[in-house]
Amino acid sequence: MIDTVFIDTSAFVAVYNRKDQYHSQAINILRDLHKIPHLLLTSNYIVSETLTLLLAREGFNSSFRFGKRVFEEKPEFEVKNLDHQDEIDAWQIFKKYNRDKKWSFTDCTSYVLMKNMGINKVFTFDLHDFRQMGFKIL
Repeated sequence: MIDTVFIDTSAFVAVYNRKDQYHSQAINILRDLHKIPHLLLTSNYIVSETLTLLLAREGFNSSFRFGKRVFEEKPEFEVKNLDHQDEIDAWQIFKKYNRDKKWSFTDCTSYVLMKNMGINKVFTFDLHDFRQMGFKIL
């Protein structure tokens, strides 16, 4: 059985932004993930957030490279589009847990997607939030 790993925005930003403090670590993790077959999965919310953060932090070129990989080439990861029910479920998580936490709505969509698909591993550098959610960090 092939293991599924969810890829978060922070991992993509680290891979595509050479100046990111986690760049080398992210490249090594990605290389390790390719050594053993894994299904790498992300969401349309993560793609949107990654494009925006790369543009803001690094500029057009990094954002363009990521977008080109997702939309024009065959990426090594699958992008799952959340539907309206997923968004409603994410809203419920957002309301329930953010009285004492600071999970973004995008993080809540990731939580819903991962729970619904039975995914427990995440490639992220957003350690605090995903640990709070109960997922295993790579």
